[in-house]
Amino acid sequence: MKDGDAADKIDGDRSFRIAGGYDLIATLLLRSIADHLSVVHLNSTVERVKWRRGSVAAAYRSALDGQPGELRCRHLIVTVPLGVLQAGAIEFTPEPTTLLRAARALKFGTIYRVTFRFGRAF
Repeated sequence: MKDGDAADKIDGDRSFRIAGGYDLIATLLLRSIADHLSVVHLNSTVERVKWRRGSVAAAYRSALDGQPGELRCRHLIVTVPLGVLQAGAIEFTPEPTTLLRAARALKFGTIYRVTFRFGRAF
């Protein structure tokens, strides 16, 4: 019973969305980075990633003016569409063969979203 009362207090049976769109979250996070204009490179295409434990060099090209650049860091999180990995659009040295083999084995397909609404929280 307590869980139902708590859910009622926070409108637990309603769905909410961010009024300005979810990209506001990324924008807020970006602006929280000190000197983000000089350390975050937007509108850029990564061409090569050279890495070893504790050291990464990512070669990129500006989509705005075509100028090349390189970002050096200790760690890198790669978040790209599956098709980019499958096409081999980014050259990795050394190649993470197990990861890329798994990415190439994934297939696109139809997605169904199912939302359940329960009378009471549980």
